[in-house]
Amino acid sequence: MQLDQRSGDLDPELWFPCSEHEGSRDILYPSSGNTFRGRMPAWCEHKQVSFRVSLSELPDDAPAATRLWARGFLAGSVPPLDDDTDLATRQQEADEFLTTGVWSGTPK
Repeated sequence: MQLDQRSGDLDPELWFPCSEHEGSRDILYPSSGNTFRGRMPAWCEHKQVSFRVSLSELPDDAPAATRLWARGFLAGSVPPLDDDTDLATRQQEADEFLTTGVWSGTPK
């Protein structure tokens, strides 16, 4: 996949340090199609490739814009509530997901 920063695909404010190349940045960006619920699309500036990243892979000291974007991405990734779901259980699953980025529930 090719991304063009000039086209607006990438927002340089949504970066986090590249774990493979010191001094390089990876950038979160909006995209559809997830490998697993909660994995976010990212672009490696060094390798010029896209990949998916989990919340747990983002450093705690990532810029505020990056952390806020990740929170919004996860909030938008919570599966819809179905009629058979216990609300207390569902709230617990959603809270865990928004904290960890891992969906442990089993939506229908």
